[in-house]
Amino acid sequence: MVQDNKKFRISLDMAEYLKLSPYTAQSKKLLLVLIYLQHLEQEEWPKVLSFDGGKTGFYADKRPQKHFYYVAQLRSLGLAPNSKSSTFLEKPVKELLGAGEMFDDLSLKLGRNSYVSWQFGGLAAPLMTDMDIYALIESEDIAH
Repeated sequence: MVQDNKKFRISLDMAEYLKLSPYTAQSKKLLLVLIYLQHLEQEEWPKVLSFDGGKTGFYADKRPQKHFYYVAQLRSLGLAPNSKSSTFLEKPVKELLGAGEMFDDLSLKLGRNSYVSWQFGGLAAPLMTDMDIYALIESEDIAH
C-alpha cells in the first residue's frame, strides 16, 4: 500500500467516459472510489493490446487484481457518510455491473462486516492506460 497523500489520477479517456456516461452520480462516485483504492494498493493499470476486430487483450496476460474494502471505509470517502446501512451501494453496484466490461467482478456483501469486492475488466484498462493527459483528483472531492 502506498502512502496516502489523498490524491490520485484518472486519464483523460476515463474522465471523458465518466462525463458522457449515463451513470448516476452515486455510481460515478463509486467508480472513482474504486480507482482511488486501487491506486492505494499500488497496482498499475495493465498495458492493453488491440487486436483486429476491435478486441482487446492484456499485455503478457497481466490482468487487474481483485480487491475488497469494507463499506465503513467507503463511507469515509464520501459515499453516504451519514448512513448506518450498506444498502446505499446496491443500486450503484448493480448499475456498474450493467456497464459491460468495466468490471470482471463487482459484488457487494451485506451483513455484519459488509464489503465491496471488485476486479476491473477489459474496458477500464484501455481507458486508464494513456496517462499523458490526466486529471489529478483529491479523494475528498469524490463526495462532490
